[in-house]
Amino acid sequence: MPFKAIDRYGNEITADKCSINDKGKDFYCLTKGCKAILRLVHADDPENAFFRRIPSSAPHMNVDCVRCSMIFNEHKHDESMFFPDEMFSYVLATPRESKHSGSSGTKNIRTAPRSAAKTIRTMYEILCKYGINGYYNGFKLGDIFATYENYEFYKENLSGKHIVEVSFYYKPYKENYLIFNYPYDYKSEHMYVRVNFPDKYKAIEYYKRFKEKSHTDILLICGEWRKCDEIFVSKQKDRAANTWKEIEKIISFECDYISGRQIYDPS
Repeated sequence: MPFKAIDRYGNEITADKCSINDKGKDFYCLTKGCKAILRLVHADDPENAFFRRIPSSAPHMNVDCVRCSMIFNEHKHDESMFFPDEMFSYVLATPRESKHSGSSGTKNIRTAPRSAAKTIRTMYEILCKYGINGYYNGFKLGDIFATYENYEFYKENLSGKHIVEVSFYYKPYKENYLIFNYPYDYKSEHMYVRVNFPDKYKAIEYYKRFKEKSHTDILLICGEWRKCDEIFVSKQKDRAANTWKEIEKIISFECDYISGRQIYDPS
């Protein structure tokens, strides 16, 4: 969910400076050459407003389209209070039914002034500010995040608790899991990871959310990953012969779905 965009006059604008009058207007990605068209979400609530690409527009060009629009407000969080183990414990805990529905994975910036960073959204904002080689309270962000920048390391070492920058790939028929590309850009070298859902209904729910996304639209998934090395079969169209053929591929790592806190859509 980008917080910055370009208006129709070519001016850079932040979502919190927009108003209800901007609802329904077209905005544009900050990245030069990107043809994605954005709309303002939560136009009546400036503190929680952001931009979102409309499904009918072209997809974002690359990860920088989203990253350059993320804003980390360091005044709302106390860096000295951040510890990765506590953050992972929060994201990967089973939420109490009466308090958390696990539907968004986002932070409520109104109720936690000067709190510890603990949601995926806030962590991604920190990553976008400091970079994969940056540090937050002395902890290297590259030890927390698996992105395209450190793929050469994580393609063999993803086991453990990590936030992974992926894109949606596939839902096998009758299976209760979804498969994702890591790194997010399937056109480059990548591997497949999967999230196992507790039942078919939850798997279908997330499939419906992601099925219209481009294979380069970024998603963040936090999990306790483990080695999988399981073969799956997907269909690929042979355009020259105008036929479909089955291709065997390998799922390298997997994690289990616990709640919506684990999955964040920044696009």
